[in-house]
Amino acid sequence: MSEARTTICVVPRDKFVHALPSLSSILSATPASIRLVYVDGGSPASVRDALARLAAEYDFTLLRTDYYLAPNEARNLALSHVKTEFALYVDNDVFVPDGWVAKLEAAADAHRATAVAPVYGIASGALETSRVHHAGAQCRVVDVDGARVLDTTRFVEENADPDDVLSGLVARESEQVEFHCFLVRTDALVALGGYDENMMAVHEHLDFSMRLREQGGTIWLEPSVFVTYLVGAPAWSERSYQLLRWSQGWTETSIRHFATAWDLEPESFGASGLLRFSAANRAKSYRPYRSVIGRLSVSRQRLSRSIPDRTVGNLVYRREERRRALGGSARVAHRATWDR
Repeated sequence: MSEARTTICVVPRDKFVHALPSLSSILSATPASIRLVYVDGGSPASVRDALARLAAEYDFTLLRTDYYLAPNEARNLALSHVKTEFALYVDNDVFVPDGWVAKLEAAADAHRATAVAPVYGIASGALETSRVHHAGAQCRVVDVDGARVLDTTRFVEENADPDDVLSGLVARESEQVEFHCFLVRTDALVALGGYDENMMAVHEHLDFSMRLREQGGTIWLEPSVFVTYLVGAPAWSERSYQLLRWSQGWTETSIRHFATAWDLEPESFGASGLLRFSAANRAKSYRPYRSVIGRLSVSRQRLSRSIPDRTVGNLVYRREERRRALGGSARVAHRATWDR
């Protein structure tokens, strides 16, 4: 059996309702020789227990905290267990196709790429309804009338029909990865210092992509791999995670840090839109308590801070931040044979 070149790192995105089906997709589409590290940041008991059983059955390393993690925190925890040439990061709501690992590795070899991104799909129901979410883009600071502005122009229009665009895509250099799924060379990631944990809620992928390219790295799009992530409302038991993950506090921290790091005015990279985006995600947890008009506003991301957001949202945010402060270090719930 050949030595594994890649370690898959699964991390939480903003809910756990898709975690077990997503992991099943990864396990069924991936050779058994591939190493896997799963970071479980505070999932409900039913998911926690199922992950523990699967870790023992499939021999992957399972890391656990009893509090919620920001995604970049989870990515750094996984990185400490990666000893292979590549790390392949996947969010816990992503579904992958057969052969995905080998194709991403082959693309890295063919183009000498530092990181490789698949084409990303998005679906809110059945996977067959997936639309194109992202298929490569620019990611650079440009001068517009004397002002520094972030340019993230996409190569393919968002929400396109995959049947209309996938056959016409070719491998090409891109300037950004999405964090839903991407392959990266471990040595380059370590040299970068891992992931910036001050980027807690938004634009983490853009900050990472620009830092990687600033270091001399290259990013390539591999169109033969199409992955899909599922969106939707959180389960009742995980609403607190949704409220923390997209909290105004975490979003504003990310915006301030990104602006400072890249010498940008917040509106030069759409800060008000990012605040609306986070508010729309929080609002999914308030759905039973919102009026018809409020629900319509959520669907169109036209939000002011609602009464639930200013009361319940703030209370949950403060409570979960206290839990995080007192939570201690992550523990190894199961250590894979290769990780001993």
